[in-house]
Amino acid sequence: MKIALLSPHLDDAVFSVGGLMAALADEGHELHVVTCFTRSVPNPTGFALACQLDKGLSPEVDYMQLRREEDTHACELLSAQPHWLDLPEAPHRGYHSAAALFGDLAKEDDIQLELQERVSDAVKAINPDLILSPEGIGNHVDHRQVRQAVDSLKERIPTMLFLRWYDEPYLSRHPEQYPEHVSGARKPGWEMLHQRATNPGAAVVQLDVEPFADRKIAACAAYATQVGFQFGGAEAIRAGLTKQGRLTELVR
Repeated sequence: MKIALLSPHLDDAVFSVGGLMAALADEGHELHVVTCFTRSVPNPTGFALACQLDKGLSPEVDYMQLRREEDTHACELLSAQPHWLDLPEAPHRGYHSAAALFGDLAKEDDIQLELQERVSDAVKAINPDLILSPEGIGNHVDHRQVRQAVDSLKERIPTMLFLRWYDEPYLSRHPEQYPEHVSGARKPGWEMLHQRATNPGAAVVQLDVEPFADRKIAACAAYATQVGFQFGGAEAIRAGLTKQGRLTELVR
């Protein structure tokens, strides 16, 4: 089966469902990670520049090129094919502070129609049997824009199967957004995903991905520019993603 994961940024799919990806790869499925906001913007300024300076990178570094290289490595570790839609991240679309990234969608942020078209074209080219995309936990504006684009795609292709993942590490930071009704831990794989995708009234499914922990953590660590900010360092990834002593993921 072909499975497409629509990721806002160059790390979101792996941070959120890297264990599921490892399980699906082991079953022989074809994985495609389509990342939306990956464009290199020359000579960044203001908050956009600060987003790379605070990670120890000089102004001369092509930040997004570095992140695309990280994504290539992470996808290789999980036997997935990366695709980049070459759209600008939120700091280049009118969001000028960290607080703004988690606030209202900016009036000048007119990315939605172009995002819908780019996502639609990518999905048509891949022709997946299932699409996985973010729930939007944490309310990051880029995650919300992708969710809106996927909702539009559902209207265009009503016969396609869709599921959403619960965004990490945002879920760990926002326990109040943890779903009330979660089924018991399930073994990840295509059969489970297909059952959930064809039963829209079912509970959120908790996946036990502990057997794939080493591979997920290695793939997360490939995003070297991000793990310090997101987890406090590569050695803290497991702790940042562990629930009740095991590595788990949520999909709905």
